[in-house]
Amino acid sequence: MAGFQLGSAIGLTLSPILMSQGGVGGPFIIFGLSGFLWVSVWVSATSSTPERSPQITKYELEYIQSKRKKGQMKTTKIIPPFRRLLSKLPTWSLIVANSMHSWGFFVILSWMPIYFKTIYHVDLRQAAC
Repeated sequence: MAGFQLGSAIGLTLSPILMSQGGVGGPFIIFGLSGFLWVSVWVSATSSTPERSPQITKYELEYIQSKRKKGQMKTTKIIPPFRRLLSKLPTWSLIVANSMHSWGFFVILSWMPIYFKTIYHVDLRQAAC
């Protein structure tokens, strides 16, 4: 969640600068290219198996393989107890708090261009008087 909030703060701060230099499409281009850069970093840092991972040590790989051979690594499907979770008050408080926060945050984000446009026109009218 911290990355989400930080990304929004950085994006909202940089967007007017990018728009003044590259027009309305400037932020879309820069943020889109940043997304592709992030994906390329992410794809290069992950692997589908421990054997293909460049970040795993030889000791860790041997440990994983020894557990596989002995059958000690179980692949069981874990099903969370949804009925029990949904019967708890803290679960519902988190659901409601997250819903209200997200709704309010995105309403503010969607109304922000209208707000700045209104402020800009008011300032121009006051400057002309």
